[in-house]
Amino acid sequence: MKILALGTCCVDVYPQKNVVTPGGEALNIAVQLSSRTDVEIYLMGMIGNDSYAQNILESINTLNIHTKYLYQVKGETANHVIKIDNDGDRYFENGAWNGGVSVNFSLSVDDKSIISNMDAIIATLWEPNLKELLEFKKQNDYLVAVDFNDQRDFTEWENLIDGIDIFFSSAEESMKNIFLERSKISNTIFILTFGENGSVAYHKGHVFECAAVNVENVIDTTGCGDCYQGHFVAEYLKTDDIKLSMQRATLEAAKVTTHLGGFQVD
Repeated sequence: MKILALGTCCVDVYPQKNVVTPGGEALNIAVQLSSRTDVEIYLMGMIGNDSYAQNILESINTLNIHTKYLYQVKGETANHVIKIDNDGDRYFENGAWNGGVSVNFSLSVDDKSIISNMDAIIATLWEPNLKELLEFKKQNDYLVAVDFNDQRDFTEWENLIDGIDIFFSSAEESMKNIFLERSKISNTIFILTFGENGSVAYHKGHVFECAAVNVENVIDTTGCGDCYQGHFVAEYLKTDDIKLSMQRATLEAAKVTTHLGGFQVD
């Protein structure tokens, strides 16, 4: 299976611990899937030419990730300042995010060519090429999964959602019935995650639930959602089984809570 992780490759800055780790949705997903023998993982995005970029490149130079489409240009690499509360949950203060050169990334003809050969593309709602990606999908046979993070107002993306194959959201209880009803008139798989309270998926009016894995000592929840999404997509491509894919994704995501950052660097 060929899967493309499209979007942000950044560093996560932890001022409380004086640590900088590579991260970002696309990078986290690519690394998590690089150890699977049933996936050929591609990474696409843009980084700068600073020390943060070097941090990223060094973290993946021995992994089974196709990085030809991770472009390096002059400028600042995206970075995110993350703080951790007493329960290991991350939180962000105003001004924590700096998109750097990544906000200027646009798909080239060569990029579209490789995209057309993918089985799945995983991106986020903030991906600047999302509309183009979904439009291009109409002429190509690939699955698109999009993370809507903790977004609550979907007005801006309303016309795009039904073109998305798998919709992920870091949700709240009040959203359950909304997406259950929406699933009855849509082909999209809607997956709502609730951290330690597990996850639920809706597809054509059917409900699939999966309990979280208990982790005794949570260090950091950064990257758990990315890991869940990557493994869900990979497992779903392989099995076409929503419940089984949720279970595999949950097991893998639980491992991420046991260390700082979205993945461990050797």
